[in-house]
Amino acid sequence: MVAALQSRPRAEDRSQRGLAVVELALLLPLLMLVLFGVIEYGWMFLKNQQIADAARTGARVAVTEGATNALVTARVEQALATSNLGSSGYVLILVPSDISTAPPGSTVRVEILVPYANIALTGVPIVPVPDGLASQTSMVKEGTP
Repeated sequence: MVAALQSRPRAEDRSQRGLAVVELALLLPLLMLVLFGVIEYGWMFLKNQQIADAARTGARVAVTEGATNALVTARVEQALATSNLGSSGYVLILVPSDISTAPPGSTVRVEILVPYANIALTGVPIVPVPDGLASQTSMVKEGTP
């Protein structure tokens, strides 16, 4: 009979279990928000690095002798496609607007802008994210001035 009394849960144990459920219900949304925020920001930093790499790759091509806008654009498109950003709605800006006319010793800039809404991973509206990611790389045109 003593064993039967000990096996029944006491009222205090039941209230503790109920309290744990209430605490979980209150904290779970906050923990999920933090988890999705960490995932989204990690994704955003990865994509920002990939965009920077594509801009750097385009600038390396742009500063070579005989470079054209078509060559730079093709190289940037290839780099972005490798990172699954080819259909992201990016904007490519070349300065000067015609790379082939840049004299040796001048600065050439390649800038890439990507709307973040097109590449967001989770899409959780509560997590603050930027409108877009941008990267630019400037290098000096090769050749003798």
